[in-house]
Amino acid sequence: MQVLDRLDYERIGIRIRKQRELLRLTQKELANRMKISKPFLNEIEMGKKCFSVNYLAEFCSVLKLPANYILYGSGRFSEKHEALFGLLRGCSEEKIILAEKILKIFLKSHEQQSLEKVTSD
Repeated sequence: MQVLDRLDYERIGIRIRKQRELLRLTQKELANRMKISKPFLNEIEMGKKCFSVNYLAEFCSVLKLPANYILYGSGRFSEKHEALFGLLRGCSEEKIILAEKILKIFLKSHEQQSLEKVTSD
């Protein structure tokens, strides 16, 4: 039980709430997807209740987060990366593929501009 004693349920709840909000889900929508009551989800988000491993797996699936991040806040990226990922999380596979192509074109274009600037200096 030592590991469980070190878990910060308030921080866990905050991470769940922030991801829910990034995905533009209401508490009711997430609770419905999780098959739990809205009051129970609210208590989890407030850090007042813990949850089973089965619910952890469900949170991971629905919120598209690794368990390590939900529990400990590690294994993630910077806030700027998170904002970009947040935009993509709600997208269909088709939109994600298109976004990837656009991003590659954008990055390649900026690499060219950087090279041109260096060679002209």
